[in-house]
Amino acid sequence: MLRYVNYLKYPRRLARLLLLTFTKYLRLPQMHPEERNRIVDELLTYDNPICLEWGCGYSTLYFPSFIGKGTWTAIEDNKTWFDRINRLIKAKNAKLILVPPPAIDSSNGASKFVNEYCSWPLNQGVKYDFILIDALFRVKCAEVASRVLKEGGSVFIHDTCDGLYHDAFEYFNQIIPLYDAGFKCSYLTQLRDPK
Repeated sequence: MLRYVNYLKYPRRLARLLLLTFTKYLRLPQMHPEERNRIVDELLTYDNPICLEWGCGYSTLYFPSFIGKGTWTAIEDNKTWFDRINRLIKAKNAKLILVPPPAIDSSNGASKFVNEYCSWPLNQGVKYDFILIDALFRVKCAEVASRVLKEGGSVFIHDTCDGLYHDAFEYFNQIIPLYDAGFKCSYLTQLRDPK
């Protein structure tokens, strides 16, 4: 059942709804501008970084333009979304990897999928300068990210405001939330220094 929200009574919710609608139309990452700017600022601190993203989207189209000759690899599980974003990619330094769920959803098939999706970077023999997690299984992805992150690198987890993904913080020594004064919680959290 859809919940009715009086957006006039909650202007911050209206602002966020309009922002997300506007960014989708422009094919910008569906993030607050402060979040996008924080990520861009971080990317610009690296010289040709090797980047990883769990969950492709408009961020996959946007952020590779800020990494010079670096590489941007995005992992996606949804074939339809993968195809859509893959058609839109213009950057030569960005690539998408499809890790689809098993055709038959059995109890061990689901756990095997989670493991394959989250653990994909472990089999690549690559250490990453920058990792963005905005997908399924964020906590498991953060655990893997802590193992494939280069020294001095950063992990950003999107949508951490509601507390569902705070268990991901246990894999890192440094947790830097980006607070938005309008929402009083962090939708984007930067993690550094894996344990």
